[in-house]
Amino acid sequence: NNPVRSNNAPVVSQEMVQIAQKNLEQATLHFNQKQYALAAKEYLVTANIDVTNFVHMENVAICYYSLSDFNQAIKYFNRAIALSGNTAAKSYYYKGWSQTNSISYI
Repeated sequence: NNPVRSNNAPVVSQEMVQIAQKNLEQATLHFNQKQYALAAKEYLVTANIDVTNFVHMENVAICYYSLSDFNQAIKYFNRAIALSGNTAAKSYYYKGWSQTNSISYI
């Protein structure tokens, strides 16, 4: 088990990388089957292992957006935006739509 280090991220074992990959595959399968709640859980596991990749957190947010759970979507878009390297506008765009669609947003 050789650890993997990316920038200042915590050391992640090869076993954890394999778990993250398996969860990512499951999440994508669930998402493609429109099982967004299951997909969100699997993407979140991957996001908690591969903490430097904002795309995983963004995928969690997209799942909640697809479920029309806009408050949860906003929460995870904020987390995706906070991760370094997120220069794409996708998180900002969908966060804005989530805010627009959220009843409780003021």
